[in-house]
Amino acid sequence: MKLQFRSDHERYTYFAWKRPAAAACCILLYKDEVLIIKRSNKSAAHPGEWSLPGGFLDVDKETLEDCCVREIEEELSVSLDKKDLKLFSIDSNPSTDPRTHVVCAMYYIKLSEKPEVTASDDAIDFDWVKLSDAAYGAIVPLAFNHNNTLYKLYVER
Repeated sequence: MKLQFRSDHERYTYFAWKRPAAAACCILLYKDEVLIIKRSNKSAAHPGEWSLPGGFLDVDKETLEDCCVREIEEELSVSLDKKDLKLFSIDSNPSTDPRTHVVCAMYYIKLSEKPEVTASDDAIDFDWVKLSDAAYGAIVPLAFNHNNTLYKLYVER
């Protein structure tokens, strides 16, 4: 796709403004449990820490829902249908990710059965924990302010 501009000023402002990165995360709920992952020790952000699964959007190639489904498949070897995803919130806090300003779409899905999970790609481990424990940080603090997201989900349920 070739960008077309009406003026040199429009071209300048398009390239001059810094833009955030887009990402999608998924809250996988099974009964009163949520799935969290341990991030790779090689990760550029929060290495070795626990978080919700997710990742960056492949710009010009996929939607945020497609991104969410792809990341779950890559990190956990779990196949999801994007029509089952529910948008829960948008996190646009500029200090959440140390690499850059990230706008993250937080999706959730209520699972009728616990899937077989295999940690791979950016995830080196996973665990099913009680939503209430994760929401209050009782298990472990989660990277990217994910405890706050789970707390919001817990109190709104």
